[in-house]
Amino acid sequence: MPKGKIYESNSLMIEAALQTIGIKKTTVFKVKDSLKKTIKAVESCLANFDVLLISGGISVGDYDYVKEALLKNGVTELFYKINQKPGKPLFFGTKENKIVFALPGNPASSLTCFYVYAFPALKKLMGFEAIHLPEMKKKISTDFKNTTGKTLFLKALYGDEKVTVLESQSSAMLNTFSVANGLIVIPHDITHVKANQEVVVLPFN
Repeated sequence: MPKGKIYESNSLMIEAALQTIGIKKTTVFKVKDSLKKTIKAVESCLANFDVLLISGGISVGDYDYVKEALLKNGVTELFYKINQKPGKPLFFGTKENKIVFALPGNPASSLTCFYVYAFPALKKLMGFEAIHLPEMKKKISTDFKNTTGKTLFLKALYGDEKVTVLESQSSAMLNTFSVANGLIVIPHDITHVKANQEVVVLPFN
């Protein structure tokens, strides 16, 4: 890998997650940071596919053209940006009977938003009765403070009784997901969770 470059892991990550619910036929397109090319790619995908999952380009950076490209292609915005961490810059919209999720570009943010939002939407389209990740209650192993004012989805490892918040919670770090077997949910209005207090865990193993 040349200096200053990073591996593109998001497409492999999302494809692997899709396979867990039986979606094996996918097509991946890689688009340069160009408004014109992004508009054209979105147009082509909407013409040929029922579901469009985009990773990256949905925040407010100088080269983030995805939202503009979606709107110019007639996608109706149903929501954009969520008061959560990781994964604030999340877009969901529709065009006729087609759905679009624009996920954040950071790997951990992208996969978190996939599991919490895209995963249940896809399962509903496929006719599953239970569409959301299941919820369970576990006792957190250590004190945890939430000073963000946002709902947190923390990569975690749970056992029979307790759950542990893993290190490396950065939205850019995917390696923690290889160890985690669930997400701890800390609501935005909860500022302090004490050790041995019960928390909600979303298992995805």
